[in-house]
Amino acid sequence: MVSYWNPDSFFLTENGFTVTLVAVKDLSFRERHQFAPIARFLKTTLPQDQLTPIVSAYQA
Repeated sequence: MVSYWNPDSFFLTENGFTVTLVAVKDLSFRERHQFAPIARFLKTTLPQDQLTPIVSAYQA
């Protein structure tokens, strides 16, 4: 079973872009306008060997 809230999850935005999650954080309702709305999550995930350097760069 795929967990859609993991940092390796892919989703489509309403603008048709494919995006992967790097981090999952709480977001207040009023801050939501800074982000593109999610159209739908996909079952595809990013392999761990590709995810690790991306997450490391994000956290740096």
